[in-house]
Amino acid sequence: MKKIIALFLCVFLACFTLSSCNEKEAEGHSIVALNFPAYDFAKNIIGEKGTVSLLLPPGGESHTFEPTAKDIIKISECDIFIYTGGESDSWVEDIISSLDKKPRTIKMMDFVEICQEDHSAVSHSHTHEIDEHIWTSLRFSEDIVSGISREICDLDRENSIFYKANAKRYINELRKLDKDFTELFQNSNGQSLVVADRFPFSYFSKDYGLNYHSAYHSCTEDSEPTPKIIARLIDTIKTENIKTVFHLEFSNKTVATAVCEDTGVTMKELHSCHNITKDELSSGVTYVDLMRKNYETIKEAFSL
Repeated sequence: MKKIIALFLCVFLACFTLSSCNEKEAEGHSIVALNFPAYDFAKNIIGEKGTVSLLLPPGGESHTFEPTAKDIIKISECDIFIYTGGESDSWVEDIISSLDKKPRTIKMMDFVEICQEDHSAVSHSHTHEIDEHIWTSLRFSEDIVSGISREICDLDRENSIFYKANAKRYINELRKLDKDFTELFQNSNGQSLVVADRFPFSYFSKDYGLNYHSAYHSCTEDSEPTPKIIARLIDTIKTENIKTVFHLEFSNKTVATAVCEDTGVTMKELHSCHNITKDELSSGVTYVDLMRKNYETIKEAFSL
């Protein structure tokens, strides 16, 4: 990987120059975000005083993403680069260390308390691994927005009042949605969330004390769930009288379809917000929009 990075830098960085100082002043500060939550948080904070671009291609999977030469150039030219900081984007450190001009980096995991995924909800094996999907928690997202805001203010102290005001407005939206979710689950009579797919909602579930059942040991697992796990999901659906099974965005829905065919329950999408489609990006959909849609979907599924 380091050899590839070095080759990219030698061949491509030599062919490009940074924008002129006048152009930089006209465009404002430039931010590159690895995934959609980072992109949306930064975009709402910096407003018209800068540009924010999303590195992960629309519809792309963050766990398998590999930066291109163009991506490396984009990182080298930006003022701030925001990424999660987990194992799936460990390549970032190699790239940043190879750059002559290093951008300011923001690791979102630095702003929250990381927990490990408990696989006992799937396999009863009680094995754990780090859960990188910190943005599925609205409360963590509030901390992340605050952290990004501080970094942007430190970069551009002259406009810090503007950035703080934007961050406060966005945080108020997150708090309103968190309050709605809290009330929703308080009135749900302990209903379980069944996700016949990978499960990136550990932090979300922890926030609201949710019972959940999922088909996979982790969100990054490539292998299909065992027949025993699927059978356990089906038994849970029948025993608890579950009416709706969820799948993730961009999922092939294979497991969810099989479970629904066996049980006759309905299937709905639960969005992890890690990325969006090209059309959603063009239309300006936000993280809050996606989480609000999750709220409405769960509320309907729980018949509340």
